[in-house]
Order: sequence, then structure tokens, then C-alpha cells
Amino acid sequence: MFLGAGMALAVGHSSVNWSRWGESLLFAMSFVQCGLLIWMSQTKSLLTAYGTYVVYRASFQTMITVARFVPLKLFCNSAFRLMSKSQVQIFCFYFSAEVAEKISPDSYGLIFGVNRFFAFAIQSIITIVVTDEIGLSLKERPQFIVYGGYHGVLGIIFIAFFTISTIRKKRIIS
Repeated sequence: MFLGAGMALAVGHSSVNWSRWGESLLFAMSFVQCGLLIWMSQTKSLLTAYGTYVVYRASFQTMITVARFVPLKLFCNSAFRLMSKSQVQIFCFYFSAEVAEKISPDSYGLIFGVNRFFAFAIQSIITIVVTDEIGLSLKERPQFIVYGGYHGVLGIIFIAFFTISTIRKKRIIS
């Protein structure tokens, strides 16, 4: 937890142009998280599992912070059904930060309450589909593979949006 907090602070105080480099970091981190979750699902070593979990959580905290700085308007419109629990949280954190800049303080509670409601609703649906007897009823290891797959799919989506925004920027420059 302290590693993630330290990385988040470092990102928040860095002088990196996040509108330029943030999307590439998001897709890279999504693939790293995909690999970490799949690795955790296959390992027999408890120390390896804990080590990869620490790295996963640190990268998750970093992604939340980076997502705050990256304009993901295309992502906000289309990717809910492909999100894992952590990605839903990242989305809601980012969306909350964007909305907070444009509304009056009297409306904060309503907007952020609605965001949290949808985040918990989507998280509950994912949990039911993956773990409950109504859904797939997967054991622990296959659950990690499914969530790793979510991160992989989101990495592909981030690459697509990165490519689209890069092409648009080049057209504007030309």
C-alpha cells in the first residue's frame, strides 16, 4: 500500500506531460496488470503470489493517478461492459475529477454518489458473473485468469484510443 501511495505521489508531482504520455502508460500498465494476474493464477509459491500482488496494487494506484490527468473521452463513452473492478474504480475516479471542475460545490454529493452507485453496481455484476452459482462459478485461479483477461482487453482498448488520438493529432498538425 505504501509503495502504491508513493508511486501515486510521484506521478502527481512529476512534470510529465500526461496528455501526451498518459495514454501510453495506461495501456502498458494494463498489460502489466494482465500479466501479473495471470502469473498469480499459475504460481504455487505464496511469496511469489504476495510479491506480484504488491506490484499489481502499486501499478493500480499509479493508474488511478495517471487516469486523473489523461483525457479519455472516447473511453468514457464505450467501455463499461469490458471493465474489471479496478478499471471501474479508475473510470469513476477520472470521471469524478473531470466533473468536479465543471459543477458547483452544491452538486458534488449527487454526482459522486451516482458515480459510486454505478461503480458498485458494475462491480456486483462482474462478481456475480464470475463467482456466483448463477454465473460462471469459477474457482480462485480461473478468476485471476478472467480478471487478467479483462486487463488485457482494456490494454487493447487503450492502444486503440492511443492510436486514434495520435492519428488525430498528426492530422491537426498536418
